[in-house]
Amino acid sequence: MTPRSSRIPSPSSAGRTTGDSVAGEHPRIAIVIVIVIGLLAIGLTGCTSDDAAKPSKPAADLLVVDVEALSLEQQLSFAALQGIVNRDAPTLYLVGLKSAQDFAVDPSAEVWLRDAVDLPTKRVNPDEALQQLLPRTKGLVVWDPAVPAESQDVATTIAGQEDLVPVAPAEAERLSGPGFDAKIQRDLRDLNLDTPAATIDWAINNLRPEGGFAFPVWTGLPRNGNPVQPGLRDWAVMHRAFVFDADPATQPGLLGRVLDLFPPATPVYGYPFFDTEVYRTTGLPVNEAIAAAIVAEAGDWLVPSTDAANLSVHAHLGPSTAKPGWDDTPRTPDPDTTYVAFTVSDGDAMGYDETLLRSLQLDRLGPTSVPIGISITPYLATDAPQIYDWIVKNLPDQARLVAGPSGAGYAYPYAMSDLDGYLDHSRELLDRYGLRSTWILEPPLTASPTTELLERFVERTKPSLLLTDYGGNPPEPPSVSFVNGVPVVHTVMIDKGDADIAKIVRSVAAAQAPGPRFVSIGLTTWGANADDAARTMKELGPGYEAVAPDAFAGYLRGAQATGYRGSDEPTLVPTPPEPGVCRATSLDLEGSGDPFARRYLSRTLAGSSIPTGLRIESTSPSAATLTFDTDAIAAFATTTARSLLGLAYGAPAIESADVRVAFRDIAVRDNSATGTNLTSTDDVEVHTKNPTGRVAVTATGVVGPANLGDAEITANLHVSLTFDPGDQQIEVGVRGPMTCAPAKP
Repeated sequence: MTPRSSRIPSPSSAGRTTGDSVAGEHPRIAIVIVIVIGLLAIGLTGCTSDDAAKPSKPAADLLVVDVEALSLEQQLSFAALQGIVNRDAPTLYLVGLKSAQDFAVDPSAEVWLRDAVDLPTKRVNPDEALQQLLPRTKGLVVWDPAVPAESQDVATTIAGQEDLVPVAPAEAERLSGPGFDAKIQRDLRDLNLDTPAATIDWAINNLRPEGGFAFPVWTGLPRNGNPVQPGLRDWAVMHRAFVFDADPATQPGLLGRVLDLFPPATPVYGYPFFDTEVYRTTGLPVNEAIAAAIVAEAGDWLVPSTDAANLSVHAHLGPSTAKPGWDDTPRTPDPDTTYVAFTVSDGDAMGYDETLLRSLQLDRLGPTSVPIGISITPYLATDAPQIYDWIVKNLPDQARLVAGPSGAGYAYPYAMSDLDGYLDHSRELLDRYGLRSTWILEPPLTASPTTELLERFVERTKPSLLLTDYGGNPPEPPSVSFVNGVPVVHTVMIDKGDADIAKIVRSVAAAQAPGPRFVSIGLTTWGANADDAARTMKELGPGYEAVAPDAFAGYLRGAQATGYRGSDEPTLVPTPPEPGVCRATSLDLEGSGDPFARRYLSRTLAGSSIPTGLRIESTSPSAATLTFDTDAIAAFATTTARSLLGLAYGAPAIESADVRVAFRDIAVRDNSATGTNLTSTDDVEVHTKNPTGRVAVTATGVVGPANLGDAEITANLHVSLTFDPGDQQIEVGVRGPMTCAPAKP
C-alpha cells in the first residue's frame, strides 16, 4: 500500500489545477501545502487561489433538469454526468433527486436555485439534457447488477477518471442506440466480480491514476432504507474521487486499504452510516462511531455529505464573504439567575446543512424566537459558499452559529493520530468563516473529553467557548469549568422535544453552587427545535434566562472576572470495591489497538466491579497467600466482551472472540507505620476459554498486626481481546491500576 505521511496541510495555501489529485503524493516539506488544500480552501473546485475570487460562469444558461420521475439508477447516471460537465463551469443543475440518507426527495434544490444560484437558467427535460450533454463525455461505463452498490461505486470512480457516464445495462442499450449514439467503453460485467469486497478491491488495484485520487467518497449501500444515494456522485466525479462503501465493523481490512490510498489530512466525504444487522436489531448506528474512530486514527476526518446535491454547481459560486455575528463581551451575571444555552445538533453534516437545516430549523426562527445556537460545518462555506452566506445573512439577531463536531470535520479527537495538526487546520477554517465556538464529539457510550484534550483544543483553536458531549454521553461534572481562561461547558443532549427538558435544566442547575448558574442543552435536530426551547423557558419561569452561545460565553467571562471558577459539583471518582471484587482507581484506563473497541472497553472496565472472589490468608510473618476465582473472572470478561461485540460487530466477532485477563504487580499494604507491606512476583493469568478454578499467588514482605482483610490490595489489570469481525483480526488491549477487597469469610 502507499505509505502514509503525517503532515496536515494548511488551507491558506494555493489550490490545484483541475485534474491534479491528492493521494499518492508524499512530499516531506512545504510541497504538501498544495495537496488537499486547494480542495479545502476554495471548496474543492479546482480553481487556483488567484481564481478563487472569480466565480466560474457558464458559457450558456444553466440547464435545470427535474429527475424525480426517473429511476434511482437513472438519477445516479445524471448526477455523474453532472460532475463531468460541471468540472470547469456550472452547466447542469438537478432537482428531484431521491433516496438520500435522510430524505425521500431533495427538499432544497428549488429553494437554493432561487436563493443561492445567481445564474441564468433554462429548464429542459431529461432526454433533452442527455442529447445536449452526452457528446461532452467519452461514452458509457456499464455497472454489474450482480453487485449493484459496489459496482455502481466503481463505475462512478471510472466516470471521474475517464469521463464515462455510469449506467445500468438497460440504460446502456437505450443510450447507445438511435437518438443518443453514446459508445459503451467499459462493461463491468466482463470482470466477473461476484462479491462486494472483490469489486472494491479490483478498483483499488486497477484504477489508481497517476498522482492518485482526490479524496474518498463513502456511499452506495442502503441508508435508512433508501437504496443508492445519487446526489453526491456529481461531487465525486467532478473531483475524480475514489467512491466506495465498506462496513467498518465487518470490513476493517477493506476500509484500511481504501484509506491507505490517501495521505493523512484527507477529508472523507459521504458517510459511514448504512443499514446493518446491528442497526436493525439495536437501533444504534454504531458503525458511525467505529468508522469515525478508524478515520481519525488514520489522520483523516469525515465530511458527512451523503445528503448533499448539486455541489458541483454551488462550489463554483464562491467565495464565501459573510461572517456570522458573535459578541462574547464580558457581562455581569445576575447571581439569582440560571442562564440556559440551547444549541441544535447535526451541523457537522454538510449534506444536512444544505438540504434539511433550513426546513427543519431555520424556518422556525424569527425575531421573537428563543436565543439559540445552530451548529454548522465550515465545509459548507468552502463547498457551497453562497448557501453558507445565505444562512449567515438570514439568521435572526438572537441566533448564532457554532462549529459542529469537532471543528473542521466530524472527528473523534481522542483517536486523531495528529490532533495538533487537525486542530491547526480547524482554526484556519473556523477563523476564516467566523465560527468562534466548537462542540466536541466523543463516541457514544464512552466519556467526556479529558482535561488534556480540552487544553489542546484551547491552545490550538483559541475558541471563545467550548461545548462538549455532542455524542450524547451523560455529562461528567463539573458542568462548567475554565481551561486557560476559556469557558468549557458540558452539554446535555435532548433527543425528543417532548422530553421534560425543564426538569433536566433544574436538575443540572440544582447541582451547582449558589450564585449564577449555567446550563447547556443540545437539541438533536431530528426530534427537537426552537419551539421546544421556547416551551421549556416558559415552563421554567422567572429565574431562568435563555441566551445565545456568545452571550453565554460573555456571562461566563463576566462571572470569572468576579471570582467565579466554574460549577462546584463533586467530580466523579472511582467507587471503592465491595468485598470480593476489584475496581479501577482511574476512570481513564489506557488502551491500545482498535480505536473504537479500546475506548468502549476501557470505559466499561473503568466503571465495573470485577468479581474475583479474592481471599487473603497470612502464612507466616513475612508472607500471605491470595487466591482468585478464575471462573468468576472469566465469566465477567466473557460477558463484557460480548456486550461490546454484540453491540457493534455482530455474531462472527462474538464467535471468534478470545479474551485474556491478567492481574499483575499485586501488592498488600495497610499503610500504618508497622503495617503490612507485601508484594507478589506472581501474576494471575486467566484465559476465558480455559479458566482453572481458584488460583493462588504468594506475596512476601512484612505481615503487620492489623487484620489482613482490612489492608489495601492493589494490582494492575491487563485485558486483551482479539476477534475477527469479517475480514481482519482486531486486537484490543486495556490496562490500568485496580484496588481490590477480599471476600468476607
